[in-house]
Amino acid sequence: MSSTTPYSYILSLLILLTATDSLGLKITEVSIPHYIENGTKESVILDCRYDYGNDDKNLVVKWFLNDDPEPIYQWITELNLRQPSYRLQGRINMSYTVTPSANLTRYRALNILRPTTDLSGKYTCNVASLASEDSEERQMTIYAPPRSFNFNYTKTDRESSNFTCVVEGIFPEPQISLLLTNPNLKSAKSIPLHNKTIFSKGTYSVMSYRELLDKELPSGGPSELQCVLFIPGTDFRREKILSYYPEHLAGSALRFFPFWSTSLITAAVLLVSTVPNFIYIS
Repeated sequence: MSSTTPYSYILSLLILLTATDSLGLKITEVSIPHYIENGTKESVILDCRYDYGNDDKNLVVKWFLNDDPEPIYQWITELNLRQPSYRLQGRINMSYTVTPSANLTRYRALNILRPTTDLSGKYTCNVASLASEDSEERQMTIYAPPRSFNFNYTKTDRESSNFTCVVEGIFPEPQISLLLTNPNLKSAKSIPLHNKTIFSKGTYSVMSYRELLDKELPSGGPSELQCVLFIPGTDFRREKILSYYPEHLAGSALRFFPFWSTSLITAAVLLVSTVPNFIYIS
């Protein structure tokens, strides 16, 4: 039994080596930045590492962006031919090579120069040979912070107010939420919003709003409302906070008068207070 052990070991090793070689082409890692801010990087590298077998001849590497069926870049190793699409013309470093490199890996990666929001999206690396094929995808978000971000409210009538968040010049389309803090419980709840979105010249402008009745707000003090802005796929987060005093918290002497009545009363008080001075001077 022991005399056959070395032969069994050698046979197992040969089977393992044969099986490993027959696995063929396989992508092992796709390395892409998850997100970057528009205009802040001189260049970024998108790399696609892969293993290949002896049967993988005429290997071709292709990169795709989003759902475009045409590759934004391809490298035909047999011909040592590289072809960037019109979207990358003048925007990639054609001298870049991976390290370490070999004849079938040298130009697999993209070195994109000064990436901007139009190159944001889902990148797919596809590697194919006559014997096999493999592909992997990753998301790279190139975001632009908002040009402006405002949060305010207007009284729609005596008992309600319209709360509005306005974001301009942002990319990609943001997520906006409105949070209402209960001053008694120190907790917050999310308030559903209505949204109006405009896409123009490569950026989004969004108005999110909600009308609330004063009686919907917590009693016992002013309400704190937060407009929170997120950019999906990034860690970008901004918020605006305001304190709102519902009408029922106003002084009891004024709560029975509409706004115009309060203004008239104030004007009358001022007028009466100036009459004695006027008479005295004359």
